[in-house]
Amino acid sequence: MFMSDNYCKKIINSTNSTFFVDITLFCLAIWSGVGYSFFTQSAVSESISDPLEKYLYNSISDNSINNINKFLNVLSQTLSYSDAVLTIATISDVEKKREKSYKEMMKGVYDFYHGDIQVSFFLLNLTMFLYSFVVISLSPWTGLKEKNFSDNFTLPAGITMFGGQMSIFLLQYSNYMFSAPKDISGFFNLSYYDRKNIFYNIFFTKKGLAFVFRSIANMVTMGIRFHGISLFTSKYLFRDDKFSTFYSILASISVVYRVFLTQCLNDYRKTFAQQTIPSEQGELTAVEASRNDDLEAPKNIPIDYSNNFEKVLIAILAILISMTFLLRTLSTPVLYSGPVSDPEKNYNTNDLVFACFGLLMGGFAASQYCKFMWGLGKEAAKNTSIYISDCNFFAKNPYTSIQDQEVAANGECISYNAPQAWPKK
Repeated sequence: MFMSDNYCKKIINSTNSTFFVDITLFCLAIWSGVGYSFFTQSAVSESISDPLEKYLYNSISDNSINNINKFLNVLSQTLSYSDAVLTIATISDVEKKREKSYKEMMKGVYDFYHGDIQVSFFLLNLTMFLYSFVVISLSPWTGLKEKNFSDNFTLPAGITMFGGQMSIFLLQYSNYMFSAPKDISGFFNLSYYDRKNIFYNIFFTKKGLAFVFRSIANMVTMGIRFHGISLFTSKYLFRDDKFSTFYSILASISVVYRVFLTQCLNDYRKTFAQQTIPSEQGELTAVEASRNDDLEAPKNIPIDYSNNFEKVLIAILAILISMTFLLRTLSTPVLYSGPVSDPEKNYNTNDLVFACFGLLMGGFAASQYCKFMWGLGKEAAKNTSIYISDCNFFAKNPYTSIQDQEVAANGECISYNAPQAWPKK
């Protein structure tokens, strides 16, 4: 199996330091998710209520206004909590995520030390990724400020929520910290013919043009979205107009860079799927279909008690993904138009046009984001179900000999990690 120790034994053995690290990371993720839900709740509410206050509320009764506001409050709370739960669910297999993160970082350090990753590309990548993480990780703190909690609570809560959000992103994107600059180096090391082939596939084929449209729409939407997030952060945390301009511009640039080297590059690999990758010398080598490192053939294999449980987790994941899609779509308009004080007087036609455009583009970007989270969630569901299958209280005799019982699962989990490469057609 991919785990050498029984997870339930780790819970009993309180001296296991890694167990406490996992619990701490998971608790921080939950805590920061609560704060982030406050921010997204406000974004959804303002996206819908701002135009209503301008164009509808003047012509309806106070009772109708109260009913609409109550409905918007319930809707925004439900969607925001669902998005927070989805984020937490993607790292529910926190032990596996931590171990994979450590392996990827050690592999990246090895490649960096041996010159396989250029220093300039690595520093650029690290700066852009970390900056985008900082921008979004300040959102829970901003959400607390929007809810008008006392400063005595907001300061310590905001700091710990910031740490929780940073932990989530480092666990989710650790593999890209080193693979992204390696991909950049690999692209420039390709021959002129190979690079020409790549550009031809992208700009002169139907599926290539569809890929370009998806990528541009996704990057533009995320760039404007982060611009809006940074404006809210500046308004409630920094309160400095000069700094907010620089902060918001760099926020947009950093997230466009991150989306390009994660979601867009993964989309490219799926669109032009080939079993080849460029090596550091520019030559093409075969991609391994799966990794079997550290896998052993145990004498006893658990019966697949986790199968039904995994199906339940996948069903829950599908519901969370659907609700997150709605949240990401509905929360984008106000991030396009920016915060509007007193919408009844100050909300204008330009704000409405930007909001409608944000709603359209937000839906598309939300679909791309949900695809990315769906992959992370499936991996987490697989790992979590295997953790559960290791616990003896789920069956009287959870282990049996492979000669006496057929099993459906072998405990192996293929990582949701795209090949670190530029395939060519």
